Amino acid sequence: MIGSPAGPWNILLVDDRPENLGFVRDSLEHGGHQVRTALEGPEALRMMEEAPPDFVLLDLEMPGMNGMEVLRSIRKAER
Repeated sequence: MIGSPAGPWNILLVDDRPENLGFVRDSLEHGGHQVRTALEGPEALRMMEEAPPDFVLLDLEMPGMNGMEVLRSIRKAER
């Protein structure tokens, strides 16, 4: 289903809806990837500092710190 010759990947999945996290996580894990999940932006940023992922899948419409703000923080930290 989901896979790559370069995988498996370490993926951080960020969404404020647990049902979305579960569905996407299950699909990615079925493809052999390692998946960590976060329910909010600040949690995702902390997780990225602890163990940077290969990919981040990010919900753009979250309460509090929305996905675009998280993305800006990620890009700023990369500089």
